[in-house]
Amino acid sequence: LVRGFFHQAARLASSGSHYLTIRGDHQLRLHPNCILYSSTTRWPTYILFTNIFLTPNFDDNSQNKIGKLNINDKNDLSSTCISGISVIQPDWLLELAPHYYQFGTDREHLEYSLRGNK
Repeated sequence: LVRGFFHQAARLASSGSHYLTIRGDHQLRLHPNCILYSSTTRWPTYILFTNIFLTPNFDDNSQNKIGKLNINDKNDLSSTCISGISVIQPDWLLELAPHYYQFGTDREHLEYSLRGNK
């Protein structure tokens, strides 16, 4: 999986409420249908995802927008959700995709994370 989806890796944000892509720090939310979404245990630190899609933006005061979604309104499609989650070790990314994580802050971030977790 890592060899094929190395570019779809993410790490748990410090708040523990969402994930950030390894490259680009794009915010990702677990889809409500994902088994981890309702898990009472701590989410895994590093994951790989196979599915990514936009979902309606819900706030605490809104009701279900299904059926009222306006695809031309970017505010309606503002949550990026992921599913098809697999737990990974960050060093697998360095080993199996060195061409992608070789230079710059991405690799430095992974190496720093690895040093901090040992």
